[in-house]
Amino acid sequence: MREQVVAAHRGSGYGVCPLGVFARQVDEEPELSAILAELSGRWERSLADLVARARERGRVRADVDPVDAGRLLLAAVQGGVLVSHVQWRSAGLEGALDAALAVLTAEDASPAR
Repeated sequence: MREQVVAAHRGSGYGVCPLGVFARQVDEEPELSAILAELSGRWERSLADLVARARERGRVRADVDPVDAGRLLLAAVQGGVLVSHVQWRSAGLEGALDAALAVLTAEDASPAR
């Protein structure tokens, strides 16, 4: 998954995240803001489901909360995309994803809460 996310962002020429652009544009539109919140929630829940399946297969620490991990991964992608866009290189996204994944898989890390 990590490589696909990074490759897609590189392929976009380190463009801004459409979700972030849309979020700024709908600040004054309650109906559109509600739709965006729902879509973001779906993305977060999908990531949480992915983490839960990975945890069941032993690929993520047993003490990781999938809901918290979904939120962490969403924040890593969004923050990493922003940093990569500003710096015009993938290191920001790669670093954010690597740090998030390390928290989810490290044996000696504290729970993701």
